[in-house]
Amino acid sequence: MPLSQIVDWCIDNKISIDWVLNGTVKELKANEQAPQGFLKIPFYPDIAASAGGGCVNGECEAKNIKFITVDASTISFKNEKSLFAIKASGDSMSGIILDGALLICDREQRKFKHNDIFVVTVYGDTFVKTLRKGKADEAVILHSFNHLYGDDEVPTSAVDIVAKVIQVHNKHNL
Repeated sequence: MPLSQIVDWCIDNKISIDWVLNGTVKELKANEQAPQGFLKIPFYPDIAASAGGGCVNGECEAKNIKFITVDASTISFKNEKSLFAIKASGDSMSGIILDGALLICDREQRKFKHNDIFVVTVYGDTFVKTLRKGKADEAVILHSFNHLYGDDEVPTSAVDIVAKVIQVHNKHNL
C-alpha cells in the first residue's frame, strides 16, 4: 500500500501514523507534554507483572517513574489519570503477551469479566493473567495462554484485581 494511502487512512480514522507504522510508545521527560492526540501516562519500569511464577511485591517496588505517550485513539478509557504502564515478566502468557512486553493498564477497569486480562495480586504476588470463573462459586481461575502452564484456581478472596490490561506492546524500545 502506498504511504499516501496509509496517511489518508490514519487521518480518516484519527489514528497516529507513528503508531500504525511502528506500533511503539515513546518516552517523555517529566516536564514534557504529550503531542496532540496522545496521552502521557506513568510507566513504572521497576514493577513487573509476572507472566510466570509471580513477582513478589517487595521485589517490585516503584523506584522510579518514567512517562510514555500512548495514542489516545487506540485505547478505551474514561479517566486518563487511571492509566499506567508496567512490563510483563515471563512466558506463561506467550502467544498474546511476550516476556518484556509493555502493558498499558487501567486501574478503573477492575470489574471481573470472564476471559479479560488483568494485573492481579494473589497472596502477595503480582501476575498478569486471564481471569475465568472458577468451578466453585467463590473461586477464580488464573489462566495462562502458554499451554506449558496449568490453570490455578484460587479463592476469590485471595485475588485483588489491580487493573485491566487494555493494550499490549510486545515490541517497544523502553
